[in-house]
Amino acid sequence: MQKVALGISIVALALGIYAVVSSSSAPEQESMMDESPVSQTTNQSMTSGDAGDQPRIAFIRTDSIYAKCQFIIDAEAQLERATVASENKFQRKAKAAEQEYQELVAYAQGPGVTEEELQIAQNRLMELEYELQQLQQSESQRVLRKEQELNTEVIERLTSFIERYAEENGIDLIINKGMSGEGVLYGSTPFDVTPEIVRGLNEEYALEQQVIEE
Repeated sequence: MQKVALGISIVALALGIYAVVSSSSAPEQESMMDESPVSQTTNQSMTSGDAGDQPRIAFIRTDSIYAKCQFIIDAEAQLERATVASENKFQRKAKAAEQEYQELVAYAQGPGVTEEELQIAQNRLMELEYELQQLQQSESQRVLRKEQELNTEVIERLTSFIERYAEENGIDLIINKGMSGEGVLYGSTPFDVTPEIVRGLNEEYALEQQVIEE
């Protein structure tokens, strides 16, 4: 079965923080960025050479955040389980309906069937079709509501953390680094705060899970 993924996008954030979904960076470049001492160089690069009230700008790679943040991975797993459960429920109903359909057809084609009995069988066949359509629609809406619920939780967590991170590190603007014409098209490694964002989000999420388990 194809992996289910959340359709998450980050919109313009308050306090001048922006993030836009973009295409992935080259694997070699991403690996080199992740291995660099970002936590030490970021603040040095943003504070060294600052003149007057010039804004401090950093960027993030949202593709890395989606791939590496555990709470997003867990949310996608929840959505996949909900999708599989809905599919299984529909398949069970469809299998039972198919069996009843075959029995009705055999009965309608049997000897001595009256017009009234034939009409009853035909009506039941129409009811089965309608019930399956209603179930399919109901389960699709249920999965959609689950996806919207998880999207809201993910966006709220990302928004809150990025805003706090920017305030604590004196950053005026955070933009997504992408290659699709959206966001920043170039950024030097010292200004890439993605690893710190991923690490901080995962640390907070791990603490929350630890409290829940206790």
